[in-house]
Amino acid sequence: MCRFRIFQTELAKYLFIDTYHLICDGLSEYVLINAFDIAYAGQALPSDSWLLYLQEEEAAKFSPHYEESRRYFEDRYNPEGFSRYPQPDFDSEGLRQGVSVFQTGITAEELDILRKCHVTHNDFFITAALLATASFNHTPNVMHTWAYHGRNKKELRNIIGLLLKDLPVALSLEGMTIGQVFTSIREQVKGGLRHMDYPYELLNDKCLADDDLCIIYQGSLYCTFDDISLFDKFIKTSSKHDTCENIFDADIRDTYGKIELVSHYSADRYKPESVQAYSDVFARTARNLLGAMRNNRLDDEVMRYV
Repeated sequence: MCRFRIFQTELAKYLFIDTYHLICDGLSEYVLINAFDIAYAGQALPSDSWLLYLQEEEAAKFSPHYEESRRYFEDRYNPEGFSRYPQPDFDSEGLRQGVSVFQTGITAEELDILRKCHVTHNDFFITAALLATASFNHTPNVMHTWAYHGRNKKELRNIIGLLLKDLPVALSLEGMTIGQVFTSIREQVKGGLRHMDYPYELLNDKCLADDDLCIIYQGSLYCTFDDISLFDKFIKTSSKHDTCENIFDADIRDTYGKIELVSHYSADRYKPESVQAYSDVFARTARNLLGAMRNNRLDDEVMRYV
């Protein structure tokens, strides 16, 4: 589950840490490395909030809000009639992993326009993915999930472990403008966060044969319910095999100022060229969205931009 190795050269000592994903998600990595820094300096390690987290998770199951959250997901997200991932090439339940790295042609600097439009990175890339799937599958009804790091309080950000939660987003795009889509996505993101005490992934009964495309961000993710800066930070990373294995994961990364789409997909379902084609649609959609923002055209119809 966890392995440590130390290498020493003439210039420095290097610590290599290999951890199983259950131990270390994207945020845990930074907590763990910081703990090593503190210990190496001979300082006392601060206590974490694991007990608080477990107590709150257990108490939530018996609260009125838990039932309210269950109704929220059941009433709002019915996957019937919705496209949930790019149309596959093969009918298979295998999850032999394939990986595709695609340069979107977007720089991190270009994303500065999002703040001026009061759109977060999370809103933006969720919208781009939904519109890309709608275009790729030729349907106005699309549904995905996005990965939240599960730490809804600052006090819980010192926990090491896999706390990721998949939260749903869905759109019926007929007649919607880009501005209306962004408003809907923001409302759904906040709604998912307010009700994440209920495990949507269990309600959704995710399995190999029926999965959702999941939008993933690497690195130290953070957000609060009312903070406009939700996911406004990207952390550079070079690893290409550290996400979960679903039918299709859309992994958004800022690599030295350039936005990449790293697709983790079932090679038993998709041809590599199909994944590249979807990535191209995703990138083109994201660039068109940015263009609409720069030209103050958020009130134009969405479907013409995909």
